[in-house]
Amino acid sequence: MLPSTDFAGQVYIYALADPADFVREVDAITRFVGAALQTQPSATNLIALRPGSGWFDFTATEELWERSAPPFLPEAPAAKAAAEAMLRAVEKACSDANPAWPKRLKGKALLPPTATMKAVSLDLVARPDGRGFDHWLYRAEPQLVLDGGRRQTAGVFGAEIEVRIGHMGRIIGLRSRWTPLSGEKILAPLSPYAAEDDGHGEGEQRAHAAGGEHAHAGEEQAPLVNYVLDGDGVPQFYLAPYYFASQGGHHFGVSSASPYSLTVDFARIDQTRRNLTLVARASGGSGDYLYNWASYSLLAMEDGVREIGPGERVRIDTAAGKADVSLIVLDNTPCVVLVNVKDSRTGAFKHRQHQVFPSPWLVDADEAPGPPMTA
Repeated sequence: MLPSTDFAGQVYIYALADPADFVREVDAITRFVGAALQTQPSATNLIALRPGSGWFDFTATEELWERSAPPFLPEAPAAKAAAEAMLRAVEKACSDANPAWPKRLKGKALLPPTATMKAVSLDLVARPDGRGFDHWLYRAEPQLVLDGGRRQTAGVFGAEIEVRIGHMGRIIGLRSRWTPLSGEKILAPLSPYAAEDDGHGEGEQRAHAAGGEHAHAGEEQAPLVNYVLDGDGVPQFYLAPYYFASQGGHHFGVSSASPYSLTVDFARIDQTRRNLTLVARASGGSGDYLYNWASYSLLAMEDGVREIGPGERVRIDTAAGKADVSLIVLDNTPCVVLVNVKDSRTGAFKHRQHQVFPSPWLVDADEAPGPPMTA
């Protein structure tokens, strides 16, 4: 990625680091985290780094849930201060602020920036035996600068930092659901928000709200802009912004907010007793997409993933007009389908996967299709 200059109406796209670089330095990271936590890795102090994502965990197993006597917990303000002080210490120990930070990881940090992190909640957690409380649970949402010119920030949906504060304010758990950034970023145009279509386009995705205020029934609410982190082990190369529009209750529709913010929808368009026909439709980019499908059977997982290829390109009618989709035909058995989509003009990438099960609403005729269903 090339260096960028701030312009109004543009948003940052952040490149993710290769988790393998952090895995190669796991011994050094373990030492630095232990020093920041003022503890040493042992059979009871477990420190782990997820190889597929760079997500990080620390657990004091003799303190978390297993303490023989009820702990003496600090008051809420002290617990919050302890959690935030620890996060700053780990950030300093596992970034370029540490002179001993490995050269391989120069410009990269284990945790998201604490300066923009947003505290979400602080809750007391009860002991399993019912004898009082076990610890405090502090949750924070990573935030990234959205617009370099206005210095606005946006949350990262799918990312979370959890800190557990136990006896006498000791940190007994740290969980980072965060893939480190590479340090590279670009500015891309902010796409205008478009209201959702009839349910057969990019707005078909759904996300469960992580918290906050929601509009009441019948009350319109401006969409939020959030970055999206897909998950542990899911192929992803950058964080891009998306619009989150309230659909009532705790559900949001998700749509593209930049040319790099692809969405991919699945639909089941035909089904017989032998075969299942699926389509994938990408939105949010140039419209010139390359698809690559794969699947694995839920009845024979030992057979592994079977690559299918690009599928058949077909054109369908949508509320917004004609759209090209990719179509495949599978055996009508329980499976997980996976699809990678690449925008051939911009290089934008998105991976999606979905469990598919045979419909119980099949007529007796061997080749008669069931009713169209959304997968």
